Amino acid sequence: MLPLFLPQTRHPLGLRAWTIRLCLAVACILGSGPVTWAQDWIPNEGQWDAPVQMRADWAGGITWLEDQGMAVWVAGEGYDELWAHGYDRTGALDPANPDATVHSHAWRVHWEGSQPHPARQSLTEAGHKVNYYLGNDPNRWAEGLVPSTRFKLLDVWP
Repeated sequence: MLPLFLPQTRHPLGLRAWTIRLCLAVACILGSGPVTWAQDWIPNEGQWDAPVQMRADWAGGITWLEDQGMAVWVAGEGYDELWAHGYDRTGALDPANPDATVHSHAWRVHWEGSQPHPARQSLTEAGHKVNYYLGNDPNRWAEGLVPSTRFKLLDVWP
């Protein structure tokens, strides 16, 4: 069984050592059968730019499943206040410091040697549907999407 909480080690480049361990854990999971996630994975039916196949929002971040890999974005300090609209009327997160910024981390993992556009099979579907109406372009709208809570990627590597 893979550890869900990987130890953080100090590295001159920040999260890189932790990121490498996480990527290896994900690669092991992908190579060992059905991939189980605790979040709703929303399929891309044109509402997001390619190469995104699916997206999962989770507390503090977002993961995108792409054609030949994945991308992860993790919110940093200050995002909780931003999301909770905890800023003053000027839009500043900190009224004492109107130039305050928030930071986040993101990384992209490319599955070297993988097949482009692997098929996915939904093993467990969520009990609800999701609609996206992004902008005024109906081509970017998607209705009645059924999220997967458990899915399997088929033939990722030849």
